[in-house]
Amino acid sequence: MDIGQNRMWSFICLVAASFVCMSGTASATDPIGKSIVATTEPTYRMGDCRIRIAELFGGDFAMPDPISSPRHGNYYLPATGPMAAPLLHGLGFDCFDAPSSTSSEDLLSIRQRDGRWLRKDRDGNWVPFDNDEHACVVHFTGTNWQGIGLLVDQTTGDENQRTRSFDFCLVHDAHALCGHTPVAKLSMPKEDELPKVEAILRSIEFIDNPHLPLGSHSSDGKGGL
Repeated sequence: MDIGQNRMWSFICLVAASFVCMSGTASATDPIGKSIVATTEPTYRMGDCRIRIAELFGGDFAMPDPISSPRHGNYYLPATGPMAAPLLHGLGFDCFDAPSSTSSEDLLSIRQRDGRWLRKDRDGNWVPFDNDEHACVVHFTGTNWQGIGLLVDQTTGDENQRTRSFDFCLVHDAHALCGHTPVAKLSMPKEDELPKVEAILRSIEFIDNPHLPLGSHSSDGKGGL
């Protein structure tokens, strides 16, 4: 990972050989800062997760099938034009139950042991990440949630097509909004979409409204708050 890239938040990556990824905050002169233009902030219900999310980078949020998949939503980004995000295309979200006994690490199926991050293999055993995966765990916060993210580099397949993936969960009370997306091609490290993902996530606010019954939804997933 290129620690000199311009990132929108600062964090410590805890891996086998620890390193620090530093960043500044987007200013009015930053390309990313210029493209953060929120048009509206509608509200949505995905299962028991009720959220408000800004429409940034020319994107918009929708629930493809709120009847059969009421816990799932997508944030669609343009594939062409000045704010295109060809690698992201869209950012998927799913709402999960997250009781107090569930740690944020459990949500991503990772845990730390002796200074190293482990994940579960197909047999359910806890195994360390390979050094070449550059596993990086990120803790961050939003308006009324605590977030955890995991960055991992792909190590198999065509070297020109390998990507860096980002898994995340935003935890609010007893619910978590989680997703997975590629954020960069390893062969093109300067074209990093992580700042866009970070800005979209930070725009999210969980809405607590006792007047809406849990699990209710309208035909388009938008809530009448």
